[in-house]
Amino acid sequence: MKRKLDAGTHLLAVPSNKPCCLATLFPKELSGSSIEIMDSDGNWSNKETVKYLNNAFDVSDIYSYLPPFSTLRIVLKRPIIIDWHTQFTSNSGLTSPELSFNMGFDFNKALYLCQLSNLVYESEPIISTTINSNYSFDDYYYYSKSSHKKLFKNNFTTQLLAFIRGKRSVIDLQFMYLQKKEEKSNKNLITIVFQGSQEPQDWMTNLSFKDISFLKRGNVHRGFYQAFRLFFQTLRKYSKDTSNNIPNSVFDNIDVFNQTSKIILTGHSLGGALATLTSCYLVELGIKRENIEVYTFGAPPVGTIDYCNYYKDKLAVYRLVNSGDVVPKLDKITNLFHFGNEVLLPSNEGEVHACEGYIDNIIDQIESQKA
Repeated sequence: MKRKLDAGTHLLAVPSNKPCCLATLFPKELSGSSIEIMDSDGNWSNKETVKYLNNAFDVSDIYSYLPPFSTLRIVLKRPIIIDWHTQFTSNSGLTSPELSFNMGFDFNKALYLCQLSNLVYESEPIISTTINSNYSFDDYYYYSKSSHKKLFKNNFTTQLLAFIRGKRSVIDLQFMYLQKKEEKSNKNLITIVFQGSQEPQDWMTNLSFKDISFLKRGNVHRGFYQAFRLFFQTLRKYSKDTSNNIPNSVFDNIDVFNQTSKIILTGHSLGGALATLTSCYLVELGIKRENIEVYTFGAPPVGTIDYCNYYKDKLAVYRLVNSGDVVPKLDKITNLFHFGNEVLLPSNEGEVHACEGYIDNIIDQIESQKA
């Protein structure tokens, strides 16, 4: 029997003859809600906020395996629907369907890509384990280069000022390269996820608004451009390495790529800027518009108005923006602008620029579409 629980406080007993976990009981809409468990003395303990990351709930171990007859107090952020049997369960949420390439904006695809954009912030061992456990990609590759770290070991102020004045180059680049054969279209689906600005020092790339010509189509942010160039140099290098499966057809045979492959580019914050620049370059290489899609989350403006005007009709770019996020609004104080379709999300309290906030706000939008 389906039962709807409205937003607010609920007391729930977990009748079961064996331990269970949140993932078997609740849908993803539980994200952002607080949860407590009653201890043996009848007191509420272990209060925490449930997060939905990488197709799983991110909670402490105590909620991973709930003993039979556990009593929970949950303050729901939004309504949820559960199947109310002897042990209530939900089949509506945690196991995400495989990523597919269908042109046009979709909140479920945005949620999938935003989770990947959040995952790329983690260390390589965590990324590798999560990809293998929670996703179904055929191939996976991770790259990281952060030359700015050395700058923080001595004389930071002097070096920072030199960078802002354009006298020093700082390159940040971390990305995941994922691919999967899409059964419906029988095409190779490539997903490239760029890391954004997780640490304060990563914003060194964002502090300088000096620009540089982009293929004579207009100017773009110099720091973003340097990271973009490093990305393609890296991809070229690894595409020639026979020990991995990164196809070199992106560069060597565009006609073959257009017939056999599609590509999704995504990233949060700075990562969204790199995804945008990369998509423009792929268009210049000859990859067709219908084979490229871009989803960004809280991305800053990338290029001058002539650059944006040139590419705006050549690409499918979806820019998700939390209403309270100041980073996408940097176009108000610089000579850089956005292009693409803006998808404005209402910002809940405390959910402004962080990638986790974007995930939760997207879940809100998915839930509102059901109403």
